Amino acid sequence: MSSADRGPQSARVIANMVISPNGATILGESSMPLSSPADRRRFHEIRSLARAIAIGGSTFRSEPYTDLPVPVYVASRKLPQQPGVNIYDESPSTLVERALREVGSPVLVEGGVEFVKPLLEKEIINRFFLTRSAIQGDAGFVEIDRCLTNYICVTSEIVDDDRFEIWEPREQI
Repeated sequence: MSSADRGPQSARVIANMVISPNGATILGESSMPLSSPADRRRFHEIRSLARAIAIGGSTFRSEPYTDLPVPVYVASRKLPQQPGVNIYDESPSTLVERALREVGSPVLVEGGVEFVKPLLEKEIINRFFLTRSAIQGDAGFVEIDRCLTNYICVTSEIVDDDRFEIWEPREQI
């Protein structure tokens, strides 16, 4: 498979995450401070190809998810319904399947650790874009390599202080 075939548009479910050297995915209540300018460019490139975005309630409360050009699907037991946002009391996998059924692929998963982990465990994510940032975080800790035991790193590139990786399920390769 060529690198051109590894773009977000060739997968049904894609995910994007930034992680710090200490395993944190958050700094000061948001993932944005961990993200470099190069990571932000990559993030927006990936997001521009999505037909829908799937996140958890915590991510929805802490990150800006209004006025996006694609539908946002949120898994939450607590959030009240809001105009322009699809909020469901569903598991991450059920929510992603709903988004695929309603708007098609690719669905971009931008949820936090608790949202992404079960999707990786069930190999629902076909392409996982991981940025290993040089900036130390302070919350949202995850042992990402343990979550990726059924995945293989298909590309890795260093840009400035970041390492950009693309992971795919082993059986998909």
